[in-house]
Amino acid sequence: MNMTDAQQLPIPEEIRIAYGQGEETVVQLVSSFVRYIQRQNEIIRTPYDQLAKNELAQY
Repeated sequence: MNMTDAQQLPIPEEIRIAYGQGEETVVQLVSSFVRYIQRQNEIIRTPYDQLAKNELAQY
């Protein structure tokens, strides 16, 4: 069970299906979700890192 780019957050039905399919499917679902969170963190962190760099350059 893989989440697509269009749908990054698993819906309850997908979680139940993964649970019914067993441990490995749940691990894959959670791993996909963790990768999604990591990508979102990068997207959010990049502008803040640049802002901090710009502020340091002013001094």
